[in-house]
Amino acid sequence: MAVIVRKVGNSMTTTIPYEIIHKLGIRPGDEVLVSEENGTILLKPIKKKLRGETFLEEYFHKPIDEIGQLDTEIVDWGQPQGDEVW
Repeated sequence: MAVIVRKVGNSMTTTIPYEIIHKLGIRPGDEVLVSEENGTILLKPIKKKLRGETFLEEYFHKPIDEIGQLDTEIVDWGQPQGDEVW
């Protein structure tokens, strides 16, 4: 996919196509690592502390809709003993 490079002050800038930012989960204000390798410019998102669904997807290595519900069971701890409030 071709994009145009523009001059901004002493630097150059370009746009990242929507399909790529959406796929990588890049948001305004996110940091990316910029490097050059064998004549190729590389942009790599810097992962910050993950939140919510993104955290679960990274943890389980699956899309959120494939993770499913966690299995939990109700435990009967019996009657209160002493001064517990239940």
